[in-house]
Amino acid sequence: MRTARHLGILALMAALGCDTVKEPVPPSSGGSDPIDTVGTDTVAPHTGPATRRVLLEDFNGHRCNNCPAATNIALGLADMHGPDKLVMVGIHVLNQFAAPYNGGPPGSYQTDFRTAQGTTYAQ
Repeated sequence: MRTARHLGILALMAALGCDTVKEPVPPSSGGSDPIDTVGTDTVAPHTGPATRRVLLEDFNGHRCNNCPAATNIALGLADMHGPDKLVMVGIHVLNQFAAPYNGGPPGSYQTDFRTAQGTTYAQ
Protein backbone atom coordinates (compact mmCIF):
# COMPACT_ATOMS: atom_id res chain seq x y z
CA MET A 1 0.00 0.00 0.00
CA ARG A 2 2.82 2.38 0.88
CA THR A 3 4.63 1.64 -2.39
CA ALA A 4 1.43 2.22 -4.36
CA ARG A 5 0.93 5.57 -2.63
CA HIS A 6 4.51 6.63 -3.37
CA LEU A 7 4.21 5.58 -7.00
CA GLY A 8 0.91 7.46 -7.25
CA ILE A 9 2.50 10.63 -5.88
CA LEU A 10 5.47 10.22 -8.21
CA ALA A 11 3.19 9.66 -11.23
CA LEU A 12 1.13 12.73 -10.34
CA MET A 13 4.28 14.87 -10.02
CA ALA A 14 5.59 13.58 -13.34
CA ALA A 15 2.29 14.31 -15.10
CA LEU A 16 2.03 17.82 -13.68
CA GLY A 17 5.70 18.57 -14.40
CA CYS A 18 5.31 18.30 -18.18
CA ASP A 19 4.64 21.21 -20.47
CA THR A 20 4.30 21.73 -24.20
CA VAL A 21 6.61 24.10 -26.03
CA LYS A 22 4.70 25.56 -28.97
CA GLU A 23 7.70 27.12 -30.70
CA PRO A 24 10.86 25.38 -29.46
CA VAL A 25 13.16 27.32 -31.78
CA PRO A 26 12.66 31.10 -31.66
CA PRO A 27 12.56 32.84 -35.04
CA SER A 28 15.83 34.29 -36.24
CA SER A 29 16.25 37.96 -35.40
CA GLY A 30 18.11 38.55 -38.63
CA GLY A 31 21.35 39.18 -36.79
CA SER A 32 24.79 37.87 -37.69
CA ASP A 33 24.28 34.65 -35.72
CA PRO A 34 21.25 32.86 -37.23
CA ILE A 35 19.75 29.89 -35.43
CA ASP A 36 20.53 26.52 -36.98
CA THR A 37 17.16 24.82 -37.49
CA VAL A 38 18.50 22.07 -39.79
CA GLY A 39 20.30 20.17 -37.05
CA THR A 40 23.84 20.14 -38.39
CA ASP A 41 25.44 19.79 -34.96
CA THR A 42 28.86 18.20 -34.80
CA VAL A 43 28.11 16.50 -31.48
CA ALA A 44 27.99 12.73 -31.73
CA PRO A 45 24.48 11.33 -31.21
CA HIS A 46 23.70 9.41 -28.05
CA THR A 47 23.83 5.72 -28.90
CA GLY A 48 22.30 4.15 -25.79
CA PRO A 49 18.82 4.35 -24.34
CA ALA A 50 17.86 7.67 -22.77
CA THR A 51 18.13 7.87 -19.00
CA ARG A 52 14.96 9.29 -17.50
CA ARG A 53 15.06 11.00 -14.12
CA VAL A 54 12.43 12.69 -12.00
CA LEU A 55 13.17 15.97 -10.24
CA LEU A 56 11.56 16.24 -6.81
CA GLU A 57 11.49 19.82 -5.54
CA ASP A 58 11.08 19.98 -1.78
CA PHE A 59 9.95 23.48 -0.80
CA ASN A 60 10.56 23.68 2.92
CA GLY A 61 11.58 25.77 5.88
CA HIS A 62 12.64 25.32 9.48
CA ARG A 63 9.21 26.44 10.76
CA CYS A 64 7.10 24.31 8.42
CA ASN A 65 4.76 21.88 10.20
CA ASN A 66 4.37 19.47 7.28
CA CYS A 67 7.95 19.57 5.99
CA PRO A 68 9.42 16.79 8.19
CA ALA A 69 6.75 14.30 7.06
CA ALA A 70 7.15 15.39 3.42
CA THR A 71 10.93 15.01 3.68
CA ASN A 72 10.53 11.50 5.09
CA ILE A 73 8.32 10.58 2.12
CA ALA A 74 10.83 12.11 -0.29
CA LEU A 75 13.71 10.23 1.33
CA GLY A 76 11.70 7.01 1.12
CA LEU A 77 11.16 7.60 -2.59
CA ALA A 78 14.88 8.32 -3.01
CA ASP A 79 15.78 5.06 -1.24
CA MET A 80 13.26 3.16 -3.34
CA HIS A 81 14.31 4.53 -6.73
CA GLY A 82 17.93 5.55 -6.18
CA PRO A 83 19.83 8.65 -7.34
CA ASP A 84 19.93 7.45 -10.94
CA LYS A 85 16.11 7.76 -11.16
CA LEU A 86 15.16 10.46 -8.64
CA VAL A 87 16.93 13.77 -8.07
CA MET A 88 15.86 15.67 -4.93
CA VAL A 89 16.36 19.40 -4.41
CA GLY A 90 15.50 21.13 -1.12
CA ILE A 91 14.64 24.81 -1.40
CA HIS A 92 14.06 26.95 1.72
CA VAL A 93 11.53 29.58 0.68
CA LEU A 94 8.73 31.78 1.96
CA ASN A 95 8.93 34.20 4.85
CA GLN A 96 6.49 32.26 7.03
CA PHE A 97 8.59 29.07 6.84
CA ALA A 98 12.25 29.92 6.29
CA ALA A 99 12.85 33.47 7.54
CA PRO A 100 14.42 34.13 10.94
CA TYR A 101 11.83 34.27 13.72
CA ASN A 102 12.13 35.66 17.24
CA GLY A 103 8.86 34.26 18.62
CA GLY A 104 10.22 30.85 19.60
CA PRO A 105 12.53 29.73 22.37
CA PRO A 106 15.67 31.88 22.76
CA GLY A 107 18.20 31.17 20.04
CA SER A 108 15.80 29.19 17.83
CA TYR A 109 15.06 30.07 14.21
CA GLN A 110 17.82 32.68 13.96
CA THR A 111 19.38 31.41 10.72
CA ASP A 112 18.04 32.77 7.43
CA PHE A 113 18.14 29.87 4.97
CA ARG A 114 16.37 31.77 2.17
CA THR A 115 18.24 32.65 -1.01
CA ALA A 116 17.45 35.15 -3.76
CA GLN A 117 17.35 32.31 -6.28
CA GLY A 118 14.91 30.30 -4.15
CA THR A 119 12.63 33.31 -3.70
CA THR A 120 12.66 34.00 -7.43
CA TYR A 121 11.94 30.35 -8.17
CA ALA A 122 9.03 30.27 -5.71
CA GLN A 123 7.48 33.37 -7.29
